Parts: sequence; structure tokens; C-alpha cells
Amino acid sequence: MLIEQWASRRIDLPLKAVYAVNDDNSDPVADYVDSVCREHPAGVVMVVLPVIAVSRWWQGLLHRLPDPTLARRLSRIDRVMIAEVPWQLGL
Repeated sequence: MLIEQWASRRIDLPLKAVYAVNDDNSDPVADYVDSVCREHPAGVVMVVLPVIAVSRWWQGLLHRLPDPTLARRLSRIDRVMIAEVPWQLGL
């Protein structure tokens, strides 16, 4: 849904959604960001990490918490900016 909204607004920046849903030891998000940095050595990569904002205590139990070390791993890659954005859950 977000990708379609981004495209419909004709924003002249590429948007790529990468999901870290692997049970093995690989790190698909960091690997992808690293590959983009290598492809575009003069560029900067912005990574937007959603932070779930719950309005009720029990909602936090129902939703998987993001990897707390992902931002730290991404911050070790040169030319990467990280933005943690609150994501409000619907009722």
C-alpha cells in the first residue's frame, strides 16, 4: 500500500521496502543497504525504521517488536542515515 501511494504522488526518489523476515543468520536489510551504497558511492542512503506507537498496553503484546539492534548495525555502514518514525496503530 505504501509503495503504491509513493508512486501515485510521483515523488522523484526511489522507495524500496525490504523486510527482515529470515530465520537464518543473514541480515537482508543491512545487506541490501550495503549493496546500494556500493552501487552509488557518491550517494547517501536514508533508512526509515517504523516504531510502533500503541495506544493501549495490550497492543504491544500483539505486535512483534522490531529488531533493537538493526539501527545500530545500519549506523556502522558509511553514508547511511536512519530515521525512526512513529507508526500509529489503528484501533
